[in-house]
Amino acid sequence: MTPPKSVAVIGLGGGSWVGYFCALVGVQKIVLVDYDIIEVHNLNRTPYRKVHIGSLKVKALAEILYEIRPNITVIPIPKRIEEVTDVEKEFFKDVEIVFDCRDRKDPLPNFLQGKKIIALGCDGFEGLIHYNPDYSKLWGEAEGYTVPQFYATPVLLSALAVLSVCLGKTPESEKVIQYDVRNLLFL
Repeated sequence: MTPPKSVAVIGLGGGSWVGYFCALVGVQKIVLVDYDIIEVHNLNRTPYRKVHIGSLKVKALAEILYEIRPNITVIPIPKRIEEVTDVEKEFFKDVEIVFDCRDRKDPLPNFLQGKKIIALGCDGFEGLIHYNPDYSKLWGEAEGYTVPQFYATPVLLSALAVLSVCLGKTPESEKVIQYDVRNLLFL
């Protein structure tokens, strides 16, 4: 299993687990992009702790990643991906995989074209991994979160996406994998 050397994670709600698992498997450089702060309602589905409430997600996750892997390079960019400056775009030059974990359906900016993109989304019990996404296609019928979020779906989704990258099992063309976590239980 060989992890990529450098990844970017855009959207650090449920996507915080992608960054976490990338650090655990040994990714050397992680670019984190999110403009938002941590609120109480984020704690039930993320690795953030109570002490992080009110902090920028990029700063809190960088702190967590340095705790579990002190030799990692984490580049926190506290803004929307569309607002990244030309200087900040340089941090993406050697990024091998871009994990798009935003809770929006609009395409990523043009400067990320040519990168391998894996978009992740979850809503309650349902999860989606979209390799090389065509952003003109709908990801689902609902806008926003339709059922309560909890940690199992984003954790499982993130683990599967990072595992597929480490195993070299990412398709070259567009592919969507959708699941309902309730169907994975042996009950």
